[in-house]
Amino acid sequence: MRFLLLIITLCATSRCICQYNTIDELRSCFKTIESVREIEELISISNNHIDDPVVSAYNCTGKLMLLDYYGNPFEKYRIFINQTTQLDSIIKTNPKNIEIRLLRYTIQHNCPSFLLYNKDMSNDLKMIEMYLSQEDISLQDHINTILKSF
Repeated sequence: MRFLLLIITLCATSRCICQYNTIDELRSCFKTIESVREIEELISISNNHIDDPVVSAYNCTGKLMLLDYYGNPFEKYRIFINQTTQLDSIIKTNPKNIEIRLLRYTIQHNCPSFLLYNKDMSNDLKMIEMYLSQEDISLQDHINTILKSF
C-alpha cells in the first residue's frame, strides 16, 4: 500500500514539476523569439501540456506570431480569428492570470489596427499592474522585461 502511495505521489509531483519547467521554458523561449524556427519551438513545447491555461495561451500566441510568415491572407485571417477567440476564451476563464493577459497585450500591441483587435489593451495593462506585485519574482521579472520591450 505504501509503495502504491509513493508511486502516485511521485507521478503527481513529476507532473507539477514538469509543467513548471515547461512554463519556465516557454517564458525563456518567448523572450528570445527572432525566427520562424523559434516560434515553431514555442508551439512545439506548448503542445505537450495544452491543458494548462498558461501553456495554452503561449500556444495561441505562438500560432498568432507565426501568421507573419503566412502568404495566403484568407488563411491568415481564419487562423487569426480562431486563435484570438481561443485566447480571449482562456482569459475569460482565468481573468486574474496576468501572464495570459500579458500575452494578449503583446498580440494586440503588435496587431495591425485594421484587424480591430486592440480593445482590451488598456484593461489588460491595468490588470497586469494591479496584480503584478502578488506574483512570484520570476514572473514579475518576465513581465517587466516584456513590457520594457515596448
